[in-house]
Amino acid sequence: MQTNTLAPESRVNHGKLYVVEHNVKVHDLGMFDEEHLPLISQNAALRGDLGF
Repeated sequence: MQTNTLAPESRVNHGKLYVVEHNVKVHDLGMFDEEHLPLISQNAALRGDLGF
């Protein structure tokens, strides 16, 4: 049976803030009413534009 372990230097300190930089394309949506957020999220998901 194989086990996977992390080296101590590979572990994340969840009590510390880390900055992770990404080159991500974004779309400026401007202002919209919060009630439209589910529709905007659904459309972005269909296009594959969600980065999460």
